[in-house]
Amino acid sequence: MKQHKTIWERSVFLNHLIKKIIASCLLAMILFKPLYAKAEQNFSYGIDISEFQTVTNWQSVAQNTEFIILRAGTTTGLNNDIFAQDEKFEIFYAGAQSQNIPIGVYYYSGANTLDGFQKNACEVLSLLNNRKLDFPVFLDLEQSSGQIALGKDTLTDYAISALELIQNAGYEAGIYANKNWFMNYIDADRISQAGYYIWMAQYPSGSYAVNPSDYDKSNQCNLWQYSDKGKVNGINGSVDMDVFYGEMSPASNDEELNIPFPRPSGDMYLSKGDSGKYVYWLQTALNRALGLNLEVDGQFGSDTDAAVRSLQKQGELKEDGIVGSQTLQYLISVLRSLMNPSELLQNPVITADKSEYELGETVSFSWVTSPNQSELVQYHVTIEAPDGTKTETEFQESSWQFTASQVGSYLIQVSALSNTDSKTEQLSVSVTNQAQMILSEENIFLNYSAESKKYITVELEHIPPGSRLAYVNNSNIVSAELRTLTSNTALLLFSPQALGEDMLTLMLIYQDEVIAQSCVEITVAETSHLMGDVNNDGNFTVSDIITLQKWLHGNGSLSNWENADFCKDGIINIFDLISMKRKMLS
Repeated sequence: MKQHKTIWERSVFLNHLIKKIIASCLLAMILFKPLYAKAEQNFSYGIDISEFQTVTNWQSVAQNTEFIILRAGTTTGLNNDIFAQDEKFEIFYAGAQSQNIPIGVYYYSGANTLDGFQKNACEVLSLLNNRKLDFPVFLDLEQSSGQIALGKDTLTDYAISALELIQNAGYEAGIYANKNWFMNYIDADRISQAGYYIWMAQYPSGSYAVNPSDYDKSNQCNLWQYSDKGKVNGINGSVDMDVFYGEMSPASNDEELNIPFPRPSGDMYLSKGDSGKYVYWLQTALNRALGLNLEVDGQFGSDTDAAVRSLQKQGELKEDGIVGSQTLQYLISVLRSLMNPSELLQNPVITADKSEYELGETVSFSWVTSPNQSELVQYHVTIEAPDGTKTETEFQESSWQFTASQVGSYLIQVSALSNTDSKTEQLSVSVTNQAQMILSEENIFLNYSAESKKYITVELEHIPPGSRLAYVNNSNIVSAELRTLTSNTALLLFSPQALGEDMLTLMLIYQDEVIAQSCVEITVAETSHLMGDVNNDGNFTVSDIITLQKWLHGNGSLSNWENADFCKDGIINIFDLISMKRKMLS
């Protein structure tokens, strides 16, 4: 019995002990819950980098971070007040901007005078030069014994004076420091109450990056730098990791589709295991397009993978779970089709390849609506020519072209039509006549008793396709036969016996309209039939060879081209010159 009593007593003792342990645990959970509770408000993850990091792939960085804060520069010198720009700031800014990563800036200042603080702030503003930022400009305070010596109130006064200059320049502003500095050397309450941001550095672990969602620092700061041992794809080495408590920058949201996250670009690939802002967008888009209820947590897990494959099956795409350009474009088209076309329709933006054309040129133009909704709208295009005639057509393509057949202004009008709305825009292009027809100023020698056809060399410039040459004979327009010698030179052949006049009028005709004309005086002379006698002086000499050689180089004229055509092919070229020289030598 005694033994049984002992066991019972021990049982009672253990029972009381267990109850005390449970009560203590419950009390601890109540007392310490705020320290470890997960933040309920919106938050986003980002990084901060300086010249000590090397970025190898900005696209990978964009897929793995939601914002980035770049070091603009630091102070050096004996008094720590000489500002030096970060060597990689411009490169990093351009890279982040190319991938639409929201950008903030910080700069370190070791100044310990009011003038030094304000001078450094102005130097940073000069570097920024009004460029766009999505996050604040932070003043980095740390390590300076001279600042600590100022005392908490004075240092806070100097810091606020710098933040005021930054804010007056149109930027949000804030202070970066570690928790020790915010507790002992800077009045964080004054900074926060003045409307400035608090960016606090505190590392729960010095050897690895913790999971920031396991902690809540939102009652202490706006941004929390929780590690300097982070790893991000696309960056070599360790990276400072940050969490921002608040709404993401609205500038990066997908305004067209009304999704509160940035849209992935067409050259990105999202797949299982990815995370971040683009996955937030994807999950929101999939829920809307497929009527799902995926958890929008920014983690591309099994559920998101299954939803992507379902979308790909619906669109008859390769079911691989990878969101590339084709899957992305199909998803966007589904989302657009679910929206009211009248909400999407905006004035077309018309673009021509240039604003001024030559007569006979092809005018090519295209247009887009913003957003471009070619699958939802019908386009009505009207072309009004200079003479007032109109050509109208309707189709769904977003480009067209026509031939500029008249001189003057053409009015292009494009109307985008939906079932409930229409929007119209117009564009004007001008057409000029640049055509030129150049004849030799020398007399043209013709022989009425010779062959039935003779020639005149005509130089042509800016000739519309489909043009023709003609000459006036006894007030009648007679079409002329052409032989092309070069790209802008032609031989005009005609019958001199029927000319009947001593003045020859040549005309260039396009679309039955005379667009250029020129007159030349005709002098009758006997034509030499001596091969090589291009001067038409009855003799074949070295001067004829020189004349032909100059003519082939674009200088002078030939009085008798037929005597130069040794090859009898109707074309005067270098082979005729060679034959002429051989004849002279023989």
